[in-house]
Amino acid sequence: MDSDSVDGEALGSGSDQVWAGFLRRTGRALLRLPRSLAWLPPLAWAGLIFALSSFRAPLGELPGSGAMAFLGNLAHAFEFGVLLLLLVPLLERANDWVVWNPGMTKLLPGAAFLFAISDEVHQSRVPGRDASLLDLCTDLAGILSVYWVVRRLERPTDEVIGVRTLLGRCLLLCCACALAATIWGVVWDEGPWPFPH
Repeated sequence: MDSDSVDGEALGSGSDQVWAGFLRRTGRALLRLPRSLAWLPPLAWAGLIFALSSFRAPLGELPGSGAMAFLGNLAHAFEFGVLLLLLVPLLERANDWVVWNPGMTKLLPGAAFLFAISDEVHQSRVPGRDASLLDLCTDLAGILSVYWVVRRLERPTDEVIGVRTLLGRCLLLCCACALAATIWGVVWDEGPWPFPH
């Protein structure tokens, strides 16, 4: 193996450790809140999402509405990824991190996704808003992205490989879902939704 590839591997793993360190510090900051109060931030965030969904969306009326619509659709991934991140401190804790027991592995992402469904149903009842299965896909992309990253960070620091690549793939997934929702909106207006508005 030549020296350039060795240096590239070292740089990659060092970069992964920097990203992993930053993300772990962020996670530990969230875990400073006692479990007895850990339900407050996700509840407040869910309330904010509900409140924002209650307003007529002006993004399509702004100049450059295609770019604004994409950012609005991408915001779905951010909103629901943050919701899952704020739910994580509800888990049991050990060794300064959270413990994902088998039940919680499905429960927390499932709870975040159920709230995403309820948010789309709520939006379908708000004048000027619509609901879309493509928005739900973007919500799910954000939820899964945070889940995959938090699970990756369970590994010891020296074994966290590919965090930077995982973050890039998660961002691409969220952008692809948001782009699909945006293109659908430009071509066919409202997104596909199986329930009457």
